[in-house]
Amino acid sequence: MTLQPWKKVSQETLAKNPWSTYEHAVFDLPSGYKADYYFLKIPNSVVIIGIDQDGSMPIVKQYRCLHDEFTVEFPNGGIDQGQTLEQAVKDEFAQEAQLKAEVYEKIGSFHTNNGRLQETCHVFIAYRLSPAFARKDPTEEFEQLSCTPQTFEEMIRTGEITDGMMLASWQIAKSRVMEIIKDKLNR
Repeated sequence: MTLQPWKKVSQETLAKNPWSTYEHAVFDLPSGYKADYYFLKIPNSVVIIGIDQDGSMPIVKQYRCLHDEFTVEFPNGGIDQGQTLEQAVKDEFAQEAQLKAEVYEKIGSFHTNNGRLQETCHVFIAYRLSPAFARKDPTEEFEQLSCTPQTFEEMIRTGEITDGMMLASWQIAKSRVMEIIKDKLNR
């Protein structure tokens, strides 16, 4: 049997706030069954993995209320309405890491949770860094930190890195990050 896509019959917004909408869609399945599907639709997002002159990566520690814990993450955030992908990358990196880069390299994209969320995350590597100062979102507070790729790997192994977007982003970017660091050290 060959898989076939579902046919969307209807879609409605059930609830809306500045950051997301809760959607209900009805689909006709190839089997003849009609399916109700409920999901959260949020703006697409960006994750920025910076590499500084000594091969360390800027990370941020912040409080995440849904799990009532502090998390360690790469700078990241949503793409605002009307904002380009490139502008979102620069803005988020400046807001969270207080840095800007001469080079922003898109390394990949992924769907964050394709069964429950409609969101695509775009992963960038940033290097040739310098200080930048941007106004932070009033609902966010960060502690700026940095770590080597080896330390980041250890933080994954010990359970200190728990955010799925960070884990997926690191998997996508790791080989390119290591290549850039190796090139810097051989100059």
